[in-house]
Amino acid sequence: MCFEHSVSPNKYTQDYALIRIDSSKIDTASFTCNAIDLGTQITPYQFTRLMFHNPGNCQTFKYPTNRPFKVQGIVPDEKMRRPTILDQNGDPCLVVMKRGNTTGLTVGRADDILSFVRNYYDNGNTKTSKEWAIYPYDSKSGPFSAKGDCGSGIVDCLGRLGSLLTGGNGPTDSSDVTYATPISFIIDSLKGNGYKVTLEATLMGVREETETYQEVNGSMGG
Repeated sequence: MCFEHSVSPNKYTQDYALIRIDSSKIDTASFTCNAIDLGTQITPYQFTRLMFHNPGNCQTFKYPTNRPFKVQGIVPDEKMRRPTILDQNGDPCLVVMKRGNTTGLTVGRADDILSFVRNYYDNGNTKTSKEWAIYPYDSKSGPFSAKGDCGSGIVDCLGRLGSLLTGGNGPTDSSDVTYATPISFIIDSLKGNGYKVTLEATLMGVREETETYQEVNGSMGG
């Protein structure tokens, strides 16, 4: 197990754990890798409308018949800052989802502008880092996350992993903001530390030197 919690030279928050999975402890007959269970909190019809909110989008969303939504690929940095998917008003918007330990399945809107977060420590020191901000889907949807959801993978409507949830400011009178670190940065960070990382999780042919990263539906406290 490898932990990292710091601010990188390029100012992204590093707050993650890399865990080696013992494949002998997992039932291969029922194992579903890298997927989010859409559950029953939101009906298939409602969820599809949230994902496919503008008929002008060339991309389509298909609700999985058995509920696990396959996660594959990552959201490119360019698409985070310049999304090509449109919301119901015709404005660029990247709709994302996550299943957290506390709030379960929620849907939100990712900001295309990175936020700067300042942390204050008991010794008087401060550290400023960059984060990807996620807002509630609308005024009626409630907060995107809550305490206990940290570590959850945030996925877009096309099934691409975008980031890992690191924290939030909690509900306020005006808005609720969730903060996350882009997955592309985390993968580069792990590779820079000598780890062989892949998002294609498998239980077959696991070698001792291979590290498989599959933090999609986990919680690391927070």
